[in-house]
Amino acid sequence: MLAPVSSRVACLRSPWFAIDVLARDGLAAKGSPIAVIRGAGTHARVALASPAARAAGVRAGQSPSEARALARDLALTTWDEARIAAAMAALGERLEAVTPRLAPAGPGCFWLEPVVSRGEDERAFAARLLEAARGERLTEARVAIADGPVAASAAARTAREAVTCLPPGGDAAFLAGLPIELLGVGPAMRELLVALGVRTGAALQAMDPGLLEARFGPEGRRLWLRARGQTRRRPLTPRGRPEHRVEVPLLEATAHLEPVLFVLRGAIDRVARAMAGAGAAVARLRVTLVRERGEATRLELAPSRPSAEGPLLFELVRARLAESPDGEEGAPDWTAHPVTDVVVEVGEGAPLNPLQGDLFAARWRDPVALEAALARLTGRFGEGAVAVPVAVDTWRPERAGIWRPVAEAGAAAATGAAPSEAPAEAADGDVSACVRLLPEPAPVRLDAERRQVFGARARGPVTVTAWRGPERLSGEAWGEDPWDRDYFWLLTAEAGALWVYRDRRAGGWFLHGWLD
Repeated sequence: MLAPVSSRVACLRSPWFAIDVLARDGLAAKGSPIAVIRGAGTHARVALASPAARAAGVRAGQSPSEARALARDLALTTWDEARIAAAMAALGERLEAVTPRLAPAGPGCFWLEPVVSRGEDERAFAARLLEAARGERLTEARVAIADGPVAASAAARTAREAVTCLPPGGDAAFLAGLPIELLGVGPAMRELLVALGVRTGAALQAMDPGLLEARFGPEGRRLWLRARGQTRRRPLTPRGRPEHRVEVPLLEATAHLEPVLFVLRGAIDRVARAMAGAGAAVARLRVTLVRERGEATRLELAPSRPSAEGPLLFELVRARLAESPDGEEGAPDWTAHPVTDVVVEVGEGAPLNPLQGDLFAARWRDPVALEAALARLTGRFGEGAVAVPVAVDTWRPERAGIWRPVAEAGAAAATGAAPSEAPAEAADGDVSACVRLLPEPAPVRLDAERRQVFGARARGPVTVTAWRGPERLSGEAWGEDPWDRDYFWLLTAEAGALWVYRDRRAGGWFLHGWLD
């Protein structure tokens, strides 16, 4: 019979977790010198080095160039946060089959509550944990069991054997012989303690907790308790995973929309609350209406931004169901095959990034009403029918903006949220103008004195009254399509202000836009 509760804590730690994950996925050769890099550019530093790399002198905190100078055959790879998170989730699922209470304590590290059968000891439980780790190809994992997580973590980090079991009541004695680095002390606090001559757990245990608290605040008392292995943190039962699928059978088959919507509202709200509770949002929602004789009506909707708002998702589904097959609004006809079951499931999830409105912005738009309008347009004309302008980071004017479907453009462009400050009103007599760009520059011809332009928005020549410029723009000198231009503003009597340029590479004049 399993003991449901234990006052002890186990720590499973895989010291080369990120490297083992890369080797498991075929992205690194296990046994070779490997360094995992975090950061970019001048901020890039070694976060983890394999045993072969450490033997060559590579250490965490070194720059990539310093590490490569120590090991000529060193393989550098970047830290893949998504891959690490997926590997941690997979390991957590295996460990949940061994014990119901666990908590992640870092990459490749878990705190767990020991669960042992009668007649077994803690080493049998540790063996089951190691077997679960080997199922994820983590062959170097270590398990330590102690009274608290501080001692268990330190023992798993310093252990040379696969399993270490500290005796009950022995946490403080074990931690006394360790340096303070293994007690979870941060770099800044460690420097202060070393300056005071405190370098080991025994020295920290011998200090007066009142004086530590007076000098360092509450963190000082927490350090003293941690040095004795005393902490309130314990493994917990994991939160339930979000409910991705809800199936609701109707009491009786119906050919009317109202009962179906009533059931859909509750099912969608149930899924949305489960996703929000897990810090996730719905990026794509699938709804299936099961009908008699095997018939089914399937809908798949994608809000313009991932959302966990039940009313918004329900409005999307309601608006789509209100569309009849021939494109005219009206309730669908299910008389031939009434609806018997309703199924709501998440087709694709995303991190939850709630959008906050500004109470002082008069133009803030209701996201529910906006999504309802978008749902009707995309439902009738397709997801690519509604597009928004998106700025592109380039100096080339004709490529500085593109049109993207709402589903791909991102939250900021799709929601239509107003800025926190309303634009200032134009003064009386001011003229509001904007530059109209041609999709592609159009060739034009100038006379010898540059007083007339031919082919510029008019059948006949355009008379130039003034010039402004030049403004030199160029780019992509080493690319496939280099460009070099001198831009001018031409004030004309017939066509207003024209924006033209002279191509310095190929020659010739081009009209690029005008002031409207």
